[in-house]
Amino acid sequence: MHDRSGCAASSAAATQGPGGRRGDARVDGPRRAPDAVVRPSGTEPAGDAEQLPPHDVAGHAAPRGRLEGPEAADVALGDLQRPADAGRRRASRPRVGFEVLRVSALTPADWEAVWALVAEFFEVDRGYTEPMLRAREYIVLFRAADDPVLAGMSTFDVLPVEHGGRRVVAIYSSYVLLRDAYRGLNLVQKSGFASFLRVKRRHPLTPVLWFFYAFSIKSYLLLPRNFDIYWPRHDAPTPAWEAALMDRLARTVHGPLWQPARGVALRSGRERLRPGVAPLPSPAERSPDVAFFAARNPGHEAGDVLVCLAPLSPANWCALARRALRRAQRAVRRP
Repeated sequence: MHDRSGCAASSAAATQGPGGRRGDARVDGPRRAPDAVVRPSGTEPAGDAEQLPPHDVAGHAAPRGRLEGPEAADVALGDLQRPADAGRRRASRPRVGFEVLRVSALTPADWEAVWALVAEFFEVDRGYTEPMLRAREYIVLFRAADDPVLAGMSTFDVLPVEHGGRRVVAIYSSYVLLRDAYRGLNLVQKSGFASFLRVKRRHPLTPVLWFFYAFSIKSYLLLPRNFDIYWPRHDAPTPAWEAALMDRLARTVHGPLWQPARGVALRSGRERLRPGVAPLPSPAERSPDVAFFAARNPGHEAGDVLVCLAPLSPANWCALARRALRRAQRAVRRP
């Protein structure tokens, strides 16, 4: 049952690991200019910027070199009835911001930082993975204040699609990586919501969906921990229209590695998670969502990925906002 009450859209989505096996995903003819992250109202420059400004975790523009902390996110998420020491606890949380760049704008120093992050998560040959990263359109870089090492990253492409008599826009995300020290700040959600707003400004009447592949249990759990409506899932089959769209996009991105009967793209043999990065709990401790992922993608440790889809609809954004609010409230109450 979905929440039908009024809900201010908050935060966002995105996910996951090494990009499509065939580089650029092209759908329906010539590629369009991609969409990117939105600036706050009143700060949008004329035309499309090749490089967008840093944002704090609430999505506000911040001067380059100055990254704001999560305090604004607490206010935006309605962090009510804080304990007396909530301010001190917030001050101890990492101060992290994000910026969105065209991949073509990355400097050699940026590439070294990106590769250091990728190599921390994956056993992979740089000569194989870096060309796939360079084929992406946009990259989100998460940076912590006073720390030269990247806190995380993600890449995304925007794909307008005509499918089954309907026009939709798919935000295809890949290489979504976040160091454990920066989890729990809703960073992926906030940067993803900013991207969604930009897409809706260009396509106000077109439904937008999030298309990605889960390379680990951490990436798959972005769906049940944030949204009400998503596929695949343990408690309902994927509807026919959505299943056909997933098949179409997966064929474009993964080519012959895509196995539609299983909903999985097979490993390339050139990249895999490092041991211990995202281990599964024991079978007795697995939730239904974890057990479903383990059953559907038993080869994830070797590099197989589970293809996923979620509509970025008002109902799903409301669900995400509720869950983000609960996480923020728990964080400030935690000893």
